[in-house]
Amino acid sequence: MAGTSTNGGEGGVGPVIDAPRELLDGAVERLRAQLNAAIASHPAVVVDMTGCEFIDSTGLAVLVAAARKLSEQDGRLAMVGLGGQPRKLFDLTRAVDRGGVLLFGTVPEARRALDLPPPGR
Repeated sequence: MAGTSTNGGEGGVGPVIDAPRELLDGAVERLRAQLNAAIASHPAVVVDMTGCEFIDSTGLAVLVAAARKLSEQDGRLAMVGLGGQPRKLFDLTRAVDRGGVLLFGTVPEARRALDLPPPGR
């Protein structure tokens, strides 16, 4: 199940959203709700894909739609730890190139690139 860590704050980056192991069916709807809540109050959102082993086309569409929505608001969607089948799907569809998704290895790297302070500052 996708979760939300508590290392985000007001303004800046929202809470880091942890993608579930398999991003399909009900997990996609939970992720959509978490993304919409974060986008409503933060210009930058980080999704940690480290534990995600599978994503279907619906999950891909939700992430790309969130990236586009943030981009329209001069914000950014960053994804951390994208690998395996999810990375192959993003590469195959060129979703990173076309969708405005930024990729990073770690959450601190994403925060630095988005020019956002670390939690607690």
